[in-house]
Amino acid sequence: MTNDLSFPFQEALAYLKSSFAKPPEATIVLGSGLGELVGHVQDPVEIPFHEVPGFPRAGVAGHAGRWVYGRLEGRRVLLQAGRFHFYEGYPPELVVAPVRLAAALGCTNLVLTNAAGGIRPDLEPGSVMLLDDHLNLLGRNPLMGPVHGTETRFPD
Repeated sequence: MTNDLSFPFQEALAYLKSSFAKPPEATIVLGSGLGELVGHVQDPVEIPFHEVPGFPRAGVAGHAGRWVYGRLEGRRVLLQAGRFHFYEGYPPELVVAPVRLAAALGCTNLVLTNAAGGIRPDLEPGSVMLLDDHLNLLGRNPLMGPVHGTETRFPD
């Protein structure tokens, strides 16, 4: 995954595959304030990030740092409760590894949540907004590095 090929992508994928009975139908990355959604998952299988090969512990307060697989509203879901951030010093390749792993598991639906929208005074905590694009001002593209499985280099 990283440019120096140090992230053990295949090992992480094998570990996660062995933990889940079937591929998730949707992966939901839980942003700040949404961690309690894991309490609604039926028959949960919980995996702390640090148990997955190549993953560190989550370091931001309020981010549980675990995967939760199970059923939510009748669908197989994989919740990512917490994440790694570029601002914590992690390389972009590690920051995007959970999404790439979810895709490699066979998940075709991804819901990303976060605390965006803070500059609009008409939005209050809990408001839903749809982002249809973003500007990458980091100077690096997290899609750099090896392509795994059926991934495309630069997905739409």
